[in-house]
Amino acid sequence: MLAEHASPEIAQEWLPQVARGEKIIGLGLTEPRGGSDAANLILRAEKSGNGYRLNGEKTSMSFSDQCDAAVIFARTGKVEDGARGVSAFFVDLAQSGITRTHFDDIGTKPVGRG
Repeated sequence: MLAEHASPEIAQEWLPQVARGEKIIGLGLTEPRGGSDAANLILRAEKSGNGYRLNGEKTSMSFSDQCDAAVIFARTGKVEDGARGVSAFFVDLAQSGITRTHFDDIGTKPVGRG
């Protein structure tokens, strides 16, 4: 996703580090209420200054406790727009305001679910 759709600045900074095994990028789609159905996402992305503020919760995210950044899917349009009202955001998880949890189940060991 980064190679094809990220801004050149993000791709140039992150892709070499991922290729060298220095950074891990997770994927945040699944939500507690709606599973992985992109048409039913609740997590909102609202314009804030020259960026966006994401507000909501993801669950069952692979590499959640190991990744340095994640591609997070969030609602930018109206609910009735379904999946067409959803956008993907590259989020550096070192930013303030982000919390992560670690699941203690069989899926955690191989993929770091949380």
